Amino acid sequence: MGNLSDQMEALVEGILTSTCERKSVVADIKRGTGKMLSEFSGERRTSATRVKSELSADCRARAAEVRRMCQGFRKDQNRLARKQWGELVAGRRTRSRAVALLMDDFKMSRGEMAQELTASLRKFAQRVQSQMSSLRGGYRASFREIREDVQTAHQIWNDLPLVQAGVVAPMATPSGGFEMGAAEEEKMTVSETVRRFGTKRGKSKKH
Repeated sequence: MGNLSDQMEALVEGILTSTCERKSVVADIKRGTGKMLSEFSGERRTSATRVKSELSADCRARAAEVRRMCQGFRKDQNRLARKQWGELVAGRRTRSRAVALLMDDFKMSRGEMAQELTASLRKFAQRVQSQMSSLRGGYRASFREIREDVQTAHQIWNDLPLVQAGVVAPMATPSGGFEMGAAEEEKMTVSETVRRFGTKRGKSKKH
């Protein structure tokens, strides 16, 4: 029995000792963990501060760089605008001079064309007037011939009964027609009178 009690006491003491040791180890672990967490928190705060500072500095640097770029862009833009404006003004002047030269050439060409056209129209009008004068002269001559022929035919027609009766005979007039004179010794028939009138008209037309 005594041995059993000693063994139980020894076991209890061992358990108690182990419990104390475990408690001590757990306490050490807690302390170490707390220390690590504290150090981690400090390092994290330090890192966050450093990162914020770096980001702020970088933002300021980028903002300054962007301002410099914008200023340079505005300068380049103004320079290009002045250059383009100068080129546009020069191009406009060149085009204006070219258009003025073209207008002068066009005016000269139009004046020359107008003179040529006027001369051509004048010649054409003179030629038409000449042709019209010739046509009027021919028409008047033809009209005079026709009128004389009509008068002669009318005279012959009026004297035809006298010719048939043998009272008068046809006589040639200076104008180429016929007129009835006094009674002649030789009587003429109607067919002879018409024949002689036709022969005289043919000679007049040939002349």
